[in-house]
Amino acid sequence: MTLAGGASQTVSFTVDTAGVAAGTYTHGVATDNDTATAQLTVSEPTPDPVPADFQVTNLAVPSPVTQGDSATVTATVENVGDEQGTQTVSLSADGSAVGSEELTLAGGASQQVSFAVDTTGLSPGAYAVVLATENDSTSATMTVEAEADPEPPADGQASTNVSLSPSQDLLGVNQNGTYDIVVDPADGGVGAYSITLSLSNPSVGSITGVELAGGGLSDVQLAEDGSSVTIETVMVDTNDTGPVTLGTVAVQGAVEGESDLSIDVTTLGTEAGTAYDVDDVQGSSLTVSTLVVGDSDSPAADGDDDGLHEDVNGDGVVDVLDVQTLFYYRNSDTTVSNPEAFDFNGDGTFDILDVQWLYYNEVAQNSEDA
Repeated sequence: MTLAGGASQTVSFTVDTAGVAAGTYTHGVATDNDTATAQLTVSEPTPDPVPADFQVTNLAVPSPVTQGDSATVTATVENVGDEQGTQTVSLSADGSAVGSEELTLAGGASQQVSFAVDTTGLSPGAYAVVLATENDSTSATMTVEAEADPEPPADGQASTNVSLSPSQDLLGVNQNGTYDIVVDPADGGVGAYSITLSLSNPSVGSITGVELAGGGLSDVQLAEDGSSVTIETVMVDTNDTGPVTLGTVAVQGAVEGESDLSIDVTTLGTEAGTAYDVDDVQGSSLTVSTLVVGDSDSPAADGDDDGLHEDVNGDGVVDVLDVQTLFYYRNSDTTVSNPEAFDFNGDGTFDILDVQWLYYNEVAQNSEDA
C-alpha cells in the first residue's frame, strides 16, 4: 500500500471460518511500523429446526379378546421434532383399516390416542394390529377367541330373557316416563323374582315408583335418592306362556343429560318354584332434554337458528302437528320453564297467541303459498 504523508485508508480482510473450530481467537493487522490486534469469537452454527416427527410408543393391545367384544387399543404419539405438525394417526388390523384421527402436536409434545376395535366380524385367530403415523409405526398381536358356548340349563331348568321396554326413552325436565320389566319366554309363568334396577347417572333423573303385576307378596326397596329400586316377590300369578310383564317402573327426568337404566336379576323362578336360566338381560337408557314437549320422540328444534323452536315435536317438519302439540302441552313444564323458545310473536311471553302465530305464519301461510 502506498500513502502520501498525512493520508489514510481503510483496509478490510475476509476470514473464512468454515474450517475453524468454535472458540475465541486473536487476530491483527500489521505494518512495518505498527500492529493492532482484536478478539474474534467463532460460535457453533445454529441448526435448522427439526421438522415435525411423530413417533409411536407404549402401544397397548388387549389379548386375548372374545369374539364380539370391543377391544380398546391405546398408544402414545410424541412429536420429537421442533416444529408443530398435524398428522393422521391410523389403526389397522391385518391390513384392514379400523379407524383414524387427525392429531396436532407442538414440538416435543405427546398425546395418548385410543381406538375401539369391534371384533364382531373377526374370525378367531391372531391379528397384527398396527398403529401408524406418517413417520413411524408399531405393531402388536391381538388374539381373538371364539365366544364360549353357553352352558346348557340344568335338567328341568327353562331358559329365558329379561329386558326393559322401551330400550331407550326421551323425557323432558320434570316429565314422567315408564319402563316395563319383560320376561320372554315364560314357559311355566313367573312365580317369584328378585330384581334390581339402577340409574348410572342419578343426577339426570330418578326412579319414583313401581307398579307390579300378578299380585302376590312383594317387598319394594326404593333408594332415597331414586337411583335404584330392588323388588322381591313371591306367589305371583302370570300367564304361563309367551312374554310376561312383571311390572312397570316410573322414572322422572331432572336435568338435561343421559343415563343408563340397568337391570340385575338375582332370582327368577316359575310358578312351580323352579329357577329359570336367564340367558340375556337387556337394560335401557334415559335421555333428558329441557325442550321435550309432551310425549314427542325428539326435543323441539330450531331449524333456522333464530332462537325460536318452531319444530315443536322435533320431527324435522313444521306442520299442524307442531301446532297441536304446542296447544295441548301449553301448560307443561317445558313451555312454562322455557317461554323464550316458543315466544313466536315476540311479546316477551308465551301464551295461546304464540300458538296461533305458529299456525298462521308457519302452517296456514305456507299452505296458501303452495
